[in-house]
Amino acid sequence: MRNLCAALAVLLLATTACQGPSTDVSASAAGSYALTTVNGATLPATVTVNATHTTIYSGSIQLSPDGGVVSHHTQGPAGTSTSTTTTSSGTWTVVGSAIRLTMSGEDLSGQLSAIPSSGALTVTVAQGRTERFTK
Repeated sequence: MRNLCAALAVLLLATTACQGPSTDVSASAAGSYALTTVNGATLPATVTVNATHTTIYSGSIQLSPDGGVVSHHTQGPAGTSTSTTTTSSGTWTVVGSAIRLTMSGEDLSGQLSAIPSSGALTVTVAQGRTERFTK
């Protein structure tokens, strides 16, 4: 019986050692991201917000290791060359395998959900629109 217990202990230690490092979403998600697509369309992308057609030219989001977040979007009325850059800031926290952004400002606002994967961050914003950012 003593040999069986010793063998099980060795097996348990070997199994635990082979699992490798755990993935910490907080550490891996922090960084700078550039907007690459909106609703799957590459930039510039035209979207409709409150019955207004808007072209999004660029954007970025910065997740700081301390839990701060800042986002920027450059956009303008569709069919024109006019554009403005808007900014929002707030905080981010990990909720399971997702990230909750709590934002306020001209750009993104409210509580938004973001899904991190392979150096990218997919954020669901107003009216179900998705924006994909990459590091």
